[in-house]
Amino acid sequence: MRQTRILLAEDNRDHQQLLLLALAADGGGVTVTVASNQEDLLEAAQSGTYDCIVLDFNIPPFTAPDLVRELEGLQDGAPRIVISSSDAQQVVIEALRTGVADFVHKEDALVGGVLWERIDRAIEAARASKRDRRGSNRRMGRSESAIFRWLRRIRRRCISCSRICSGMP
Repeated sequence: MRQTRILLAEDNRDHQQLLLLALAADGGGVTVTVASNQEDLLEAAQSGTYDCIVLDFNIPPFTAPDLVRELEGLQDGAPRIVISSSDAQQVVIEALRTGVADFVHKEDALVGGVLWERIDRAIEAARASKRDRRGSNRRMGRSESAIFRWLRRIRRRCISCSRICSGMP
């Protein structure tokens, strides 16, 4: 079984421990790297490879949307999940508008395997999306090759019949 690698950004030490316990109990084969601030988060994202990034909504002086923007270009294949103890609807909306895979309330994240289920679902969706992109890229590459072969044949025919074809590449 493959080890799941998670980058957890959480500034509160007690919450870190509770989330680590929840992930260890529910996930089994999981390796979690903890970042307590923005600097640690960016350093870990630059130096490691992760299957999922879990971000607390509020890591002063930053919010999850700030951190998601900071992570652009790093760990592109890893889905982001935002957690928060806030019940404010605006927090959820603001987090989801950044394009994160999911939002989980912290209380839910600590019980019954909810966080692990959401992580697993987000990772599987990201892998499926990557497979779809690879297939599309292969099909597009074959189409481009076919178009270039077709253009070369037309050019050869034009040259062999001594006609001047204007505008041919």
